[in-house]
Amino acid sequence: MNRTEKLKEIKKQKYFRIEDLFVYAVLLVLIAAFTVYAVYNRPEKGNAFEVYYKNSKIFAATLSEDAEFLFYISGGKGYCKRLYYSEDLTKYEDYNLLEVSEGKISVQKSDCATKQCIFMGERNSGRIDCRAHYMYIKFVGVLEGDA
Repeated sequence: MNRTEKLKEIKKQKYFRIEDLFVYAVLLVLIAAFTVYAVYNRPEKGNAFEVYYKNSKIFAATLSEDAEFLFYISGGKGYCKRLYYSEDLTKYEDYNLLEVSEGKISVQKSDCATKQCIFMGERNSGRIDCRAHYMYIKFVGVLEGDA
């Protein structure tokens, strides 16, 4: 079969077949479903947060008051405390400086190599992770024990 015969054969073929409708319909339904899921399945905004170290909760506080918190690791244990004044962070080897401002929390400083937790920005829903320090911040509706 030479080139011109091949071109004639291709031109005889249909561009659109009725079976293609099924494929297009399935794709359209999937796109619509994922769009609806993305728009309406947003995580609830929390009014409090919990700090976890190696999947154990070590600290909890509310997002209603602007404050700074220091997460640090000492002797293989994770600690978190509220800072009432500027502290020299160079004495800590593994730390994250957390800042609560206007109902959102962000990691302002960290001594880890990747700084991924800083790049996650200000949040009040979802999660903030610092994999280098095995720490994450989880948002909750109310603190446990609140009425």
